[in-house]
Amino acid sequence: MKKYYFTLNVLGVIAFTLTSWNCAEDPIETNLSHYSLSIDTITIGDLSGTPYWIAPNLGKTKNLYFGKKNGLDAFISFIGFPSYYNWEGFLDSTNEFDSLHFVVYSNDSLLMSESMPTLYFSPDSQFSEVKSSYLDYSDFSTSEWISFGLPDIKIEEDTSGNFVHAELIWDIISLFETLTDTSDSNLVRTFALKPINDDSTFFEIYSREGHQTKNPRIMTYFRRTTQLEADSTVTDTITSPLGASADVSIINPGDSYQDSLTLGVSSGFGLRSLLSISFDSLSLPSGALIRSAHLSIPLDSATIINDYLIIIDPLESQIDTLATYFETDPYISIGYPYRITKDTENGLFELSLKSYLQNIIIGNVSNIGFKIMPSDQNDPFEKVHFNMSDTENPPVIEIIYVSN
Repeated sequence: MKKYYFTLNVLGVIAFTLTSWNCAEDPIETNLSHYSLSIDTITIGDLSGTPYWIAPNLGKTKNLYFGKKNGLDAFISFIGFPSYYNWEGFLDSTNEFDSLHFVVYSNDSLLMSESMPTLYFSPDSQFSEVKSSYLDYSDFSTSEWISFGLPDIKIEEDTSGNFVHAELIWDIISLFETLTDTSDSNLVRTFALKPINDDSTFFEIYSREGHQTKNPRIMTYFRRTTQLEADSTVTDTITSPLGASADVSIINPGDSYQDSLTLGVSSGFGLRSLLSISFDSLSLPSGALIRSAHLSIPLDSATIINDYLIIIDPLESQIDTLATYFETDPYISIGYPYRITKDTENGLFELSLKSYLQNIIIGNVSNIGFKIMPSDQNDPFEKVHFNMSDTENPPVIEIIYVSN
């Protein structure tokens, strides 16, 4: 048997050697000259845009805001708690509640009592995290709400004495029966935070999206007694957080939308833009393959912000209107896979449109234009304007393509 395998191995080595020698002596030769592929470039400078405004909604931002900044007025924030919590479980006879606190957190180390918000509660006032805007609260009043006044402030420091965060704490034990009332199917648990006056100092607190362990919450402190034996019991002191299920800051942009000549984006100002480019299926030779398509738009020197996230999304359809201000965004975009989020850098908004433009060439999509929006991760009180008339560094799309 060993002799048999030895013979096979020897034959295999001989066969491999002969094959390799033949390959070396007779390499494959192919003449590629009949392929007339060429690389070319095209620059599209015919870019134009139109700004439009919507009533700002800040339901997905990482902070809640209070006070005035850059012409915007954050006059109230709403925080809601869900009915699906086991509120009825608080009534367990083995639990003895010591206190109930409403707590929010801030990374501002310079908090002062005169800039603090007042806490309010309503069992029947509702809001929408994704839809509510200042237009819904033009005549809003907290006169029918329960007021809990100003908070106690607790500063948290690390072992070296460095500031970590500030806690704003309200005692809401008086709401115990209301919060645990499960017999009322229409009961909502909505809190509102409102600056103490219109001229209060601007500040921020973490929203429920902004920090996993420092989101707005109700802290419950209670003692639970457990019967061990007939004549033996044990009592545990328990702290339990109930996180908010929705929150939103209501910001009034004033008359900022009347600046109808400025192309740009800002979530707090409600500013968005439409971008048009001159490109269709005939812009490149038939069968052209795009290797790169680089869009570059300079920022206005007065509003240059690095790492400002901007979203560009091709439009699915146009609308027939001359209006520039809307309650909600009427422009529908395609989204995946053409939606792109890119940050600004060195005074430019730059990104690749290769996939979308290639699909225009193929005929999969039509070029209706783009919607440009700010990301929810930006500071809503900032704005970025585009300089569409920059002569030294004009807005362009530079395309490199291969054609036959």
